[in-house]
Amino acid sequence: MFKMVLVLGLTIVGSMRATAQTAPPMDGLYNATDGTGSDIGAKINNLCSTYSAFNPTILLPAGTYPFSTTLDAGGAKCTIRGMGKESSILQYIGAAIAEEGYSLRDLQLVGNGGGTGVLLNSPLVVIDNVVLGNRAHPFATGMTVGSNAYIDRISNTHISYNTQNFYWPGLQTQNNSGENIVFDHVVFAAGGTYANCVQIGDLGYDGPQVTFYSPSFDSCQWANYDSAVTMYAPHFEAVTPQNAPYGVTTADFYAGYPTNSTTLYNPQLFQNLPISAKGLFEVHRFGVLNIEGMVDRTLEGPLVYLNADASGQPSLQIIAPDNRRTASQLYSTGDGTVPHLTILTGAVLNLDAPNGLMMNGTLVLPNSLTGTHGSGIKLQTSDSSGSTGGLPMYGPDGTLTDSGLSRTSSGLTMNGAVVLPNSVTGTHGNATKLQTSDISGPAGDLPMYGPDGSLTDSGYGRTSYPTKTGTASSPHVACWLDGGTLGQCTTQPDAQGNCSCH
Repeated sequence: MFKMVLVLGLTIVGSMRATAQTAPPMDGLYNATDGTGSDIGAKINNLCSTYSAFNPTILLPAGTYPFSTTLDAGGAKCTIRGMGKESSILQYIGAAIAEEGYSLRDLQLVGNGGGTGVLLNSPLVVIDNVVLGNRAHPFATGMTVGSNAYIDRISNTHISYNTQNFYWPGLQTQNNSGENIVFDHVVFAAGGTYANCVQIGDLGYDGPQVTFYSPSFDSCQWANYDSAVTMYAPHFEAVTPQNAPYGVTTADFYAGYPTNSTTLYNPQLFQNLPISAKGLFEVHRFGVLNIEGMVDRTLEGPLVYLNADASGQPSLQIIAPDNRRTASQLYSTGDGTVPHLTILTGAVLNLDAPNGLMMNGTLVLPNSLTGTHGSGIKLQTSDSSGSTGGLPMYGPDGTLTDSGLSRTSSGLTMNGAVVLPNSVTGTHGNATKLQTSDISGPAGDLPMYGPDGSLTDSGYGRTSYPTKTGTASSPHVACWLDGGTLGQCTTQPDAQGNCSCH
């Protein structure tokens, strides 16, 4: 009876041991060195595959582990966790991809000058407190993106010294990648090449959504091609002399609309050494750059260079009340570039200058200005030097002078002559060649100048008025030239009232 009980007890113990070998340990950790394989890469892959049902965390003890077997999670949700980024070091000695698919925590992943450090090719990957590349052991590409990369987060991480620290190949956006990739407190520094050190997309409707929270770009340029990039409190600093701007944003005009924008909230600009560029930021083609708030320790100009290149219309919006740059320090444009601009910045006003009101060092209201007209945000001011002292215009030197135009009870006068009487009510034509008449004549259609220089009805309809050539004689049809200059028609007005206006 005693022997039977003993045998039964052994059978039970044996069964418990067999179960313990397949269930996860109580602390949820597997030691990376316990796996099967030729190097630490193979051992970790073995543990990830064996225990994939438990989403295992594989602990990497302190030490340096050379490996050539690519760490490939194979679609499983496995995490490699070190003892600290100064203690646990994975040193890739191969020439392909060091790691793909794993979440990484508290370790270093370094290379041998070639290959790729991390390939993002799975959703919900978390990389936290990691060093990716260092001065002695960089990668050719620190991090890149493959298929099925979305809702991934990289935080508290240094990606430095690699030839290119981060590259998003544009074609991957069409491979189910691009939604909500987040970098949180990540340092990008000292790339092997400064230009395109962090590159997101390529031209050709890419459109990944990448968000940065408090990133640092230290001698590492970002470039946004056809993508949606947002940065909160980014830090830009030149720690070595550079011949390119901090960042470049550019876009195609794909399917009739631009697909690119870069938005910077409260960027911090520091410059320890010179940057030789057309602007601290550049916007090309149909690119869009939005800046809200700014800490600017450079004050070198211009802040932004806008260039249409072969085709485009770049856009710039600046809402930075704390900014102290003049207009010429804010932006410049390439030849033939007509940008979209929305600029709201602070201004330094000097009320004590002897020659008038100064704004950012420019005279905007000289002491000679005495007449004021209008109200609110459309206040007109004149120096009363014209014959009637009415509405102002800019003089050749950029200061205000009198235009000779005045609003009076009779209408709009120019140097005392009525040119648009209050009785004018009829409008004809469109765009820049609007014809106006008081519709008092028998035809009530086309206007002419009266003997006093004011408009009156010519008595002609647009179908009966003959074509005029050479020097026109009275009556002649009045028209608007370029929106603000009165002229005369030298051709017969068409059915819309348009004519050749001179």
